[in-house]
Amino acid sequence: MAERVVKPGENLFDVAVLEYGHIQAIYDLAVANGIGFTDTLEAGVELQADDTRKYSDYEPADVTPPLSKPYKETFVASGQNIFDLAIQLYGNIEGIKNLVKENGIGLTDDVEPGVLVKSDKEIDRLVVDYLNGRNIKPATGMSAEEANIITPEGIGYWAVGIDFVVS
Repeated sequence: MAERVVKPGENLFDVAVLEYGHIQAIYDLAVANGIGFTDTLEAGVELQADDTRKYSDYEPADVTPPLSKPYKETFVASGQNIFDLAIQLYGNIEGIKNLVKENGIGLTDDVEPGVLVKSDKEIDRLVVDYLNGRNIKPATGMSAEEANIITPEGIGYWAVGIDFVVS
């Protein structure tokens, strides 16, 4: 058995293709190490691999993602705004420019719950995996009904002798 140390940012696919030259190695690595195909790998972890296995007999796999399909689709949840969706789908607020472009949404547009939103590849996979793994959908937006409940207060809204009493 050979050992391979996982480098920062690598996943099982990276190790299989870079180290063994074939996507078929994903299965062998997963079985040999008791991990799932999509598990997040920690940098510095040693993976065991069968170094007697030869992948040259396999046909090369086409690992090019189809260009016609988006990376992910999701339905907007109640209370989500464009910024929440960027965090959920891309793991980073920088994803907002892709989200706007892919879906024809304006930065200040209200996004209706139930609308299908498309996204391409995430920016910060760890954040996306964390949110998805715990079924978290950030929702910091406020509906019009919720906004009406809030009573404006402060110096700009007070009137002398009514709300603001001078003593």
